[in-house]
Amino acid sequence: MKTQIITSALFALFGFMSIAQKSTIGVSNPTVNGLYATPEIASKIIQLELTKLDQFTVYDQFDINEVYEKDNTFKDNCHSRNCLVRMGKELNADLMVTGSYDLLGDKIAISLKFIDVKSETVKYSGIGEFNNQESELQRMTELVIQDILGLERDADLVKRLTFNNDPITSNKVGQINNSGPRIGVALMTGNVAEFATRSSSKGGLDVAPVVSMIGYQFEAQYI
Repeated sequence: MKTQIITSALFALFGFMSIAQKSTIGVSNPTVNGLYATPEIASKIIQLELTKLDQFTVYDQFDINEVYEKDNTFKDNCHSRNCLVRMGKELNADLMVTGSYDLLGDKIAISLKFIDVKSETVKYSGIGEFNNQESELQRMTELVIQDILGLERDADLVKRLTFNNDPITSNKVGQINNSGPRIGVALMTGNVAEFATRSSSKGGLDVAPVVSMIGYQFEAQYI
């Protein structure tokens, strides 16, 4: 009985220690350019994906808002390392995260960086380029965070969302040119054929019910 009690106590202690050892992390509003999502929405997406990992103790929006109330400059323009360190100290966080969400042509680029508040250095950083599917911002953020932290990613999801940046082919290998003359013959039927074969004395054309055609077709390829 005593052995069971000691074992249970040890498990409880180790469980408590594992929780206590999780790094605390805060998220500063990232910059958002060209997208409908707001910085606040992007920030909540990052918070949600970090929480799902169960590797960090993530400060929620209520904790972040207390810091914003003390210094409103943190809310809209805290993206530099120095600012994130100051905000992290105010929040008493081990790590701070921010980044940018940018629509660039037909792709969405997501860049995130993790700042170590104590050492005042960039601990992790990474970027992902995705097809312009704004409704998938949360999954895109998930893939970027997993890549930054070296976690396994869903290969099908990566293939479906990642921007395909294939180079434009500049040579003419495999190019087909179908330009050239075209000749054809059409056979008349019905009332048109009857009118064509009818004798001219009866108002017809008195010709064979056949029409020939000749022309030239131009083709072009472009990317």
